[in-house]
Amino acid sequence: MIIKHFAVYRAMAISLGIMLILAFWPIAADWRYYRPDWLSLWLVFWALHYPQKLGVWLACLVGLLWDLTTGSLLGSYALSSAIVVYASRRLGRNVAMFNIIEKTVLVIFLVVLALAVRLALWLMVDYVSWSQSVHYLSVVFVTLLAWPLVLDALARSQHQE
Repeated sequence: MIIKHFAVYRAMAISLGIMLILAFWPIAADWRYYRPDWLSLWLVFWALHYPQKLGVWLACLVGLLWDLTTGSLLGSYALSSAIVVYASRRLGRNVAMFNIIEKTVLVIFLVVLALAVRLALWLMVDYVSWSQSVHYLSVVFVTLLAWPLVLDALARSQHQE
């Protein structure tokens, strides 16, 4: 039991490291709005599949780490991460009983919620302009396209242990 407990945390740390690598993978500046929101995908997966392991405070800490590594507005990822994990824990209590359409709607809601919280904070302090915020709609679509890949990869990693 203790080994399984640490195996989940090890898988969480390894997958977070992979998400950080994917977030910093060099791409052209014109393509920055086509990069998935890897942190939201990571949070949604772990909060839905292991809600007892990923709490709101751990999500806030991971979001703060993401703020520091990406150089974004301090606290924006931390707040959105905490809200997404709270919402996913409240709304996804019976996620095992959801069909594929219900799970998809839940993931769409959580990804849009994370981006909306961040954009609201960024717009309040003029971190981004209104014209730039429209481009973040493509981030939502690309993130949702990446969700099945992330779900498959993380679920396979859990079945191997």
